[in-house]
Amino acid sequence: MALAPAALRTAADDTARRARLAEGTADGVRLARAAAGLARVRALREHDAHPLDDAERLLAAASRRADLPGACDAALDRARMFALDAGDLRSAWIAAHRIEARFGRVDAARSCVADARRMARTFESARPSDAEVTAIDASDDDDATAVAQDGASGAGQANSASAGPTDPQVEAWAAAHAGAGVAPQLVGVDAPGLVAGATHARIVLRFSAPTAFTRSELPRDGPLPRRLVLDFPRASAIDDVPAVTTLGAGGVVRARVAQTDPRTLRVVLDLDDTARTQLFFLAAPYRVVIDAEHGPRVAHRDQRAPLRLLVLDPGHGGDDHGAPGPGGMRESRVALDLAQRVKAILAERLPDVRVLLTRDRDVFVSLEQRAAIANAAGADAFVLDSPQRVADARGGRRCRHVRPRHHRRPRDAGARRARERHGRGGPR
Repeated sequence: MALAPAALRTAADDTARRARLAEGTADGVRLARAAAGLARVRALREHDAHPLDDAERLLAAASRRADLPGACDAALDRARMFALDAGDLRSAWIAAHRIEARFGRVDAARSCVADARRMARTFESARPSDAEVTAIDASDDDDATAVAQDGASGAGQANSASAGPTDPQVEAWAAAHAGAGVAPQLVGVDAPGLVAGATHARIVLRFSAPTAFTRSELPRDGPLPRRLVLDFPRASAIDDVPAVTTLGAGGVVRARVAQTDPRTLRVVLDLDDTARTQLFFLAAPYRVVIDAEHGPRVAHRDQRAPLRLLVLDPGHGGDDHGAPGPGGMRESRVALDLAQRVKAILAERLPDVRVLLTRDRDVFVSLEQRAAIANAAGADAFVLDSPQRVADARGGRRCRHVRPRHHRRPRDAGARRARERHGRGGPR
């Protein structure tokens, strides 16, 4: 029986609290994985990405010690969460890649490491550059601690700047984790799942190494719009980072990048007067993330409201066969068959619910297209149908998982890296 929303939140918070208290022990690993599972359910029900961020931090902490039972599985859970819940294939590849380095010599983790290798091969198209992989391999930090900074100012507060010194937590963390003599570089400005004109947007600034930053807001000033200004000391940008990235979503018009002096990199987001922003950073690789939205605040969907539209997403398809099975079985075909059967059952048992499939034949559908189908249709729920490995070495049969998929808020489901353009400029 499904837990009521309040009971689910209580159970998730209590399990997460116990996991933190038991950190560094086998019980802590077990509780962290359980808490992460509850967080994923919360994220799916509440259409809120924040429980996923908490789950990522718990799993990162649980996977630090290779000698603890279940630590490798926690790391693999984290990689899967990047791919399935966040649609962030690049981070999923990095997390899977690091598993082999950390757990490759642990006998008890052989099966887990093999799964990680398969995942990395699956997401090879999202692999970072060789230079970035070298930097990732040189660092053993897999911390995913996020420090959030709310910039909830809207039209009523747009006339006051909120400048302040570098957040001491960020400064201390960056100083402790930056490599000796390593100058941080901005290597990308991404907007995963960006939909022009949408009320929400996520902007990700990718760096080669940790760096602190200062944050300030400037009001509209003549032809200059309201601006969110981020200054990164001792940092620079690689030549491929565009001077201007047009966004047009979440109240963010564009992102501008420039070197204000040889030791300070500035990133400016041009905002409309109703935009609200929240900042946090993630490690491995180091990223500064800005979530932006504009317009009236949207309440979560009432859990008591009737379900009207459900989108089922059969995984893989076309030349993406998924995991192989006995007798030439392919995961892509099993997923499609299962989705078609579920659709027929739901049509009979829930006649008031409309069910759509992201694919109805054996064809490849990109993650962007899958997300767009759900978002364009205004789906109340989006469920990934992706049966994983179903056979063990002894000939027994077991279904490892058929997991639901939550896209970090409907507006940025899927995985899409922003196109990078050349050129430089001087934002102010």
